[in-house]
Amino acid sequence: MRDFALILSDILRDVLELSDPMTYMLYDELVRCYAAHGDRLTFSKLIRSLEARRLAALQARSFAEANIAEGLIRRLYLLALDEKRPATNSLGSSKVIIYDLSSLTTYQLRCLYAEIILWRIYNEARAKRAPAKRPKLERLLILEEAQNYIRPRRPERAPGIGERIVNELRAYCVGALVISPDPTQLPYHMARDAGAVVSIGYQALPEVVAELLSFYRYSDVKRLIKTTSKIRTYIYHGGRLHIKGAPRPYRKTIDLGVATREEPAGVEEPEAEARVEAKAGGPEPTGGANHHLTPHPSFLG
Repeated sequence: MRDFALILSDILRDVLELSDPMTYMLYDELVRCYAAHGDRLTFSKLIRSLEARRLAALQARSFAEANIAEGLIRRLYLLALDEKRPATNSLGSSKVIIYDLSSLTTYQLRCLYAEIILWRIYNEARAKRAPAKRPKLERLLILEEAQNYIRPRRPERAPGIGERIVNELRAYCVGALVISPDPTQLPYHMARDAGAVVSIGYQALPEVVAELLSFYRYSDVKRLIKTTSKIRTYIYHGGRLHIKGAPRPYRKTIDLGVATREEPAGVEEPEAEARVEAKAGGPEPTGGANHHLTPHPSFLG
């Protein structure tokens, strides 16, 4: 259970923006609670354990430890509220799995679910095969609102768990389509490492790609202004920047031709399929599988 406690504390550090002392106390408390409750551990039980620890620290006049415990309790309280919500799943296509997290009430819950889903996908990919010698795409992750769980960071900071998982999955033939409204909300290196960058509008171009337009800036200013004054699609691929017209939205709903049916509550996740979409907002597309998971620490087991 120490491994589960370590991973869960790493995820919650990103989701709840915990300090290093908070992360260590959370890990220490998770180890104790796992030993006492096993798979029956919930966030409510974890909070009660932290409340007891806070009281003991106050009695011992260890005010720093009591303050850390109080900060953890306040942050975990939002997660404990969701344990009362029943779990329901909709089974759909065997090739596409859609995790629709838009019904979750708080930003923290959506981030928690997304990072847990990524962790499960990584464990599944690693258990099935060794890292591939020749890269090929066997599964595609479409990560909408990715800035929520693949966080930006300063260069000297260690990457978060979401960023590490996406980077490592490439070795197991799992690609990622990372979608964000602004490249500055993602780690800086991702635009440099990506196989292709697609941007709607000049203002949304990553800095490393926008530099390619500097040639226009010195050779023909009028051409640069004419190019960037309208909404266009900028595609950086294979070392070249392609400029196209604005994309047109689909006028009709795309039907995958797969009927959906309700699954009994409490089933957390079906077996792995060809593609997975981790979604942090927006309506659920047709023909997918909608997953609501009850967030308690036994997830990682």
